[in-house]
Amino acid sequence: RNIANLLSLSAERDNVINYMEKLAMQANARSLTIYGSIPGIAKTTAVRLVAELGDLRRFDTSAQIDAFVGIDPGRYQSGEKDSHLGITKH
Repeated sequence: RNIANLLSLSAERDNVINYMEKLAMQANARSLTIYGSIPGIAKTTAVRLVAELGDLRRFDTSAQIDAFVGIDPGRYQSGEKDSHLGITKH
């Protein structure tokens, strides 16, 4: 019974991802193709990026994308010390 539920959920997930991909292709096929060409970016992630970021051409710099997403490279400054930290959320 659990295996049947798992297989059913997996099939439903695949259907939803395929539907999302179809919508993303209609909305912005070029960006979906670009995202999908990046090593390590699978179809699911590419679809999510199209949904969240849309067309990257509207951003002039990577800093604008960071600001849109709400992340910022961490930095600590004190006197003569200037350290770069991990990414922080805003």
